[in-house]
Amino acid sequence: FEAAWILPESWPGGIEFTFRILGSNGVIDIDNTLQNIKIASSRLHYPPTLSWDAQRFGAFLRAIDGPGRTGVPFADGVECTRTLVAIHRSLESGAVETI
Repeated sequence: FEAAWILPESWPGGIEFTFRILGSNGVIDIDNTLQNIKIASSRLHYPPTLSWDAQRFGAFLRAIDGPGRTGVPFADGVECTRTLVAIHRSLESGAVETI
């Protein structure tokens, strides 16, 4: 699980986000910068992901323009950040971090 907000202006996206789940029977690999999802189990599959940024921006505008809601609550963003902070602390200390 990785997310980065401090990137050079030449980076092709506003953020960098990757997420990977590895298992003996399958893998899910998500890369926001490349707008790519790979799912491997008995076969390799690439679900359609083009125009993520436009879809997210449109959802955000609908949410602030009316009764709509964003797909991700603010609390989930906080938990994502808490997870990243715990990973950094664990790497620095070598200890297990409780979230």
